[in-house]
Amino acid sequence: MINIDTTKPEDLVKFTHPEAGYDCDQEQAAKHLTKGRTYTINFLQIYDWNTVVHLVEFPGEVFNSVMFDNVEVKPKCQESERNI
Repeated sequence: MINIDTTKPEDLVKFTHPEAGYDCDQEQAAKHLTKGRTYTINFLQIYDWNTVVHLVEFPGEVFNSVMFDNVEVKPKCQESERNI
């Protein structure tokens, strides 16, 4: 599950839990997403009982946050580190 406290626009998430969420969430995801594929966060809407994910790749569509995991992006090496 993604960390809603630290996830921000342009972060990458992986669709890893297609069986999570409500039936309507699963049906929505099945129409658009591929298990194991990485997508880009546009923004989150955080409510009392759930969080809705808006993805750059699917404008106007919403997905349940429990279906995703954060993707850790390793920082690029500094130019000076590569020349050591």
